Amino acid sequence: MADHLLDLTTLIEQPTIRINKTVYEILHPDQLGVLDFQRLSTMAGRVSALMKSSDATDDETAELTKIIEDLTDRIMVGVPADVRANLTESQRLAVAEVFMMLPRVHTLTTRRKPKAAKRSAGSRPRSDAKHSTAETPSAG
Repeated sequence: MADHLLDLTTLIEQPTIRINKTVYEILHPDQLGVLDFQRLSTMAGRVSALMKSSDATDDETAELTKIIEDLTDRIMVGVPADVRANLTESQRLAVAEVFMMLPRVHTLTTRRKPKAAKRSAGSRPRSDAKHSTAETPSAG
C-alpha cells in the first residue's frame, strides 16, 4: 500500500492558559482563516518592531499598547473582558507569544517525505540521472 502524502484531522486540541488559578481557552491558529491569521501575524510583527525601538515616541508607545490589547483580545475570546482588563501589558504580551508559537497547521499530522526517503533501494539519485545518458550496467 502506498504511503499517505497527507494525513489531516479536523480535531483541534484547544489551547488553554491559566489566569489567577482559572483555566481559560484561547484560540488556536488553525481556527482562524488565512487572512485573519495574516492580520494577527502583521500585528505581532509591528509589536516586535516597536519593542526594538530604544527611543519610542509617545505615539509609538500608545500604538504598542493598543496593538497588544487588540491582538490579545482577539486571541483570548474565552477569557472574560473583566479578567483581560486586569492583565498587565507584559502578561498580554506573553499570551500573544504563546499563541504565535503554536503550530499553524496543527491538523496536519504527517507531511511529505523527503525525496531521499521515498527513493527505493538501488535507484539512483536525481542528480546522478541528469549527468549521464548511459545505461546502468547490469549486475552479473
